[in-house]
Amino acid sequence: MRAKLPLFLCVVACLMAAALPANAAPPPLIDRTQFFADPEVSDAQVSPDGRLLAFVKPIAGTRNIWVKQIDEPFEKARPLTTAVGDAPQSLRWSRDSRYILFTADHGGNVKFNLYAVGVEDKTVRNLTDGITGSVEIVTLPEKAPDKVYVGLNDRDPSWGDLYLVQISTAKRELVRKNDYRIVQWRFDRDGNLKLVRRLLENGDIELDRVNQTGYTPLYTCSVTDTCWPTQFDPDGKQIYMGSNRGSDLIRLVTLDVQSGREGVVAIDPAGRYDSENTIFSSRTGALVATVFGDGTQPHYLWWDKQAEADFAWLQRKLPGKVLKFSADADDGKWLVEAQSDTEPGETYLFNRRTKALVFQYRLFPSLPRLALAHTSEIQYPSSDGVEIPAYLTLPKGVPPKTLPLLVMPHDGPWLRDYWGYSAMAQFFANRGFAVLQPNFRGSTGFGKKFLNGANRQWGELAQDDITWGVKHLVQDGTADPRRVVMFGMSYGGYAAMAGAAFTPDLYAAAVAMSGPSDLVAVVKSLSEFSGPARGMFLERIGDPTTPEGLAKLQKQSPINAVENIKIPMMIIEGANDPLVKQAETDEIVAALRTRGMPVTYLLAKDEGHTTIHQIGPSHAWARSVNNLAVFVAAERFFGGIVGTCVQRTVEPEVEQRLKELIISAK
Repeated sequence: MRAKLPLFLCVVACLMAAALPANAAPPPLIDRTQFFADPEVSDAQVSPDGRLLAFVKPIAGTRNIWVKQIDEPFEKARPLTTAVGDAPQSLRWSRDSRYILFTADHGGNVKFNLYAVGVEDKTVRNLTDGITGSVEIVTLPEKAPDKVYVGLNDRDPSWGDLYLVQISTAKRELVRKNDYRIVQWRFDRDGNLKLVRRLLENGDIELDRVNQTGYTPLYTCSVTDTCWPTQFDPDGKQIYMGSNRGSDLIRLVTLDVQSGREGVVAIDPAGRYDSENTIFSSRTGALVATVFGDGTQPHYLWWDKQAEADFAWLQRKLPGKVLKFSADADDGKWLVEAQSDTEPGETYLFNRRTKALVFQYRLFPSLPRLALAHTSEIQYPSSDGVEIPAYLTLPKGVPPKTLPLLVMPHDGPWLRDYWGYSAMAQFFANRGFAVLQPNFRGSTGFGKKFLNGANRQWGELAQDDITWGVKHLVQDGTADPRRVVMFGMSYGGYAAMAGAAFTPDLYAAAVAMSGPSDLVAVVKSLSEFSGPARGMFLERIGDPTTPEGLAKLQKQSPINAVENIKIPMMIIEGANDPLVKQAETDEIVAALRTRGMPVTYLLAKDEGHTTIHQIGPSHAWARSVNNLAVFVAAERFFGGIVGTCVQRTVEPEVEQRLKELIISAK
């Protein structure tokens, strides 16, 4: 086990920094609530009629839905919901702007009900009352504004039947029973069901035309391909789709729903990135733009010249920021979000006709932007020479040499990190860490070969991509090899445990949150939770039903290499997590404690799996007090081992919550 660096080194470092020139001194510690408390205002959406603005604001520590007139100050807003437990998620306006639809689960169990709250009467209706499964919104038909199509897996947990629900009364009727392995239903603008996406037993994907009595196969791609239909064109004859069948990069293509012919619309001109998003006109349904990933700024290809000109105008007004926009029903008003590495988010209302750009709100308005650290894009070779894209955030005001390094692998793993604001990266950079965010193989956005390079390589090549990032920063002098730590959530939590177990001399400490330690168990849990995707999991993670697959998964599981772990660990779990079961986490904690290894165990009985990609960049769990308690614990944990700075003050309710979360050895 590595020797701890004494806490007084933090004080010494801060005193030394005070002696640096004024333009080189690091900023003071920023209160952690500025990073991890719920933002005062977030997640704004303009109503389809352009009159109202809905947004999320906490009440008694729980996120709730508020609304105001579009031209009113936020002080005039009124709450529509008053939940004090399970927070509303996935906000959607009804087509007639009378209701706001939202989902909520219970204690993080990922079994969502669908609710509607009336904008005028504030009445909350459970549109799926009595279901034992979960719901997802399929579409809101334009010609039936009081209706919503939903998928309900109440009959069979693996497959969602298609229902039509009346919003005002919660009356629902079965439209199509799903006995065909359907995972996606696609309607044209007139509300006609025309296409389904189904998963075959082996994980391959098939797109079928919908007939009155059945389905006709049109297009198939393999389990290692991507084909994802997005939206029909205005006349309903063809659907736009992201597909990499027959190519490495995801292209924007069209699929004719009668003939099955595929037409290529766009591919990244630079030949480097996948098509990641497609924008359509709210008013006409016509193609506006397709968006390709990039290192620091996404690249747009435009089909609507006026939208292109408006977007360019916004870029000139808001330079250096990544811009995203959504529109009201007639495309006259855009709600614009502007973000950068040192800007969590500014929201503006843009009138396209008058060119009026009106500021609405800023996330965490008291957060000192000038004290935040810049993030840069880097690349380094992995163990086999494959170039790994990553982001590096260096602490502000100190020389970038022999710094403590925090490695922060993203979750998924079939997601990716983007350039922009990261609450975790900024928080730990403010404490003195250099922060590495590697887009290891298995990350999306960089082509099929890169994505599939992690198939059945958890803990091996996918882990090498993280390991060699550390080696790169040590070799170039940025990182102090004695002070490298890791903090990961979900797949990142697995990577943290794998780093401790399979590269035991590389790290000084690790924090794993919602991370699986037993890959055989996680394949089983994922298959139970998302039965339709079982074939994909067997291909991408591994197949425990074969002797070779079982042996490989066991070898890649940190629970089977506990004897190699020789660093302090913090393990964090939600008791309601359906993907990483508490019993699995209990097992590795017990195994470490049996060997006498220092392990801190935090268990939240009112949380489930981490939801960082569902509810924003500053969260790990749904409840703010739980998030704050986690980061108090992690800050103290790392500070006591590698000597980074620690904020001494803690809110009493957070300190009390932390005491409740810590599970001591029996």
